[in-house]
Amino acid sequence: MGEMTAEDRNRVVSALERTGGALPRAIGGLTAEQWTFQPGEGAWSIRECADHIFVIERLLLQTVRDLADYPADPERAARLQGKDERLLAALADRGFKVRNPFPTRPSGEADSPENLTRSFLELRASVLGYARTTADSLRDHVARHPLLKDLDGVQWLLLISAHTDRHIAQIEDVKLHPGYPKVASQTASTPG
Repeated sequence: MGEMTAEDRNRVVSALERTGGALPRAIGGLTAEQWTFQPGEGAWSIRECADHIFVIERLLLQTVRDLADYPADPERAARLQGKDERLLAALADRGFKVRNPFPTRPSGEADSPENLTRSFLELRASVLGYARTTADSLRDHVARHPLLKDLDGVQWLLLISAHTDRHIAQIEDVKLHPGYPKVASQTASTPG
């Protein structure tokens, strides 16, 4: 097992590139009212969803980097073969609601969509840089996730993009809420 295969690396990098552009597109051009709109009691605003993506991504990247310091455990890692698809399917199933298993605080970066986008893109560049260049034996190193159980390093990297996808869908749901503030359309006046 050991170092990421070219196939693993391509899959991870492709997913990270795709979702790295998805968040800026989802929050670009939002008004302050749209950014902070609360769709219901206990439901997250777009601001809270986007900030959560950022905070968790930072935490997940640190987890992956820390894996190199864990002793390799090829036997434990071998039991995770084939878990990639189950992991991705579990994250895509938004019918299954979970509470954030990590104690986190708001980042302080989400005062506007523009600031959160800038901070997110810097962080995602770090994640991509790591994924593109690491020689760490990610498939041999395992860490426990509070809900998803054991994950190897490649699975932790896949979790980053799957987590982003999950919350981009949540952001799009907020935009479909009947009370979501709409931007007044400007009509072009014709001379006449």
